[in-house]
Amino acid sequence: FCNFLGKFIARSIADKCIDNADGKYFGKYKGNVKCPKMQAALDKAETLASMGDFYFLNNVWNAQSSGFRPVRELADRMNIIIHEYYDSGDVDEIIRCLKELNVPHFIHEFVYELMDFCLDKNTERFYT
Repeated sequence: FCNFLGKFIARSIADKCIDNADGKYFGKYKGNVKCPKMQAALDKAETLASMGDFYFLNNVWNAQSSGFRPVRELADRMNIIIHEYYDSGDVDEIIRCLKELNVPHFIHEFVYELMDFCLDKNTERFYT
C-alpha cells in the first residue's frame, strides 16, 4: 500500500495536482507524520519526485497502461469518445474505446468530462 500511495503522490506532483515547488510539500510533513506507513509512502514519493525525471513518473503505473500519456491528452481522447457517442449513440463503441485507452485509474476523468458535456449540451438524450 505504501508503495502504491507513494507512486500516486509522486504522479500527482508530476501532473501538477500537488505543488511541490522547492520541495515544500515534503518539507511540511518531514517529522510531522505519526503513521509509519504514511511516512513510508511520503518517503517513496519524495524519492520518485526528486529523481527529476517526470517521464519516468509518467510510466510509474507500468508500461502496459496508457497512463504514461499526459493527463491533457487522455482528457482530450475522452472528449473525442464522448462526441463520437453523441453523434452515433453506439454504446458498444464507447465501451470498446474506453477499454482501448486502458486507464482504469483515470475513469473519473471520463465521468467528469461526460457531465461537463451534458451540462453544455443540456440535452435529454443523455438523461434517459
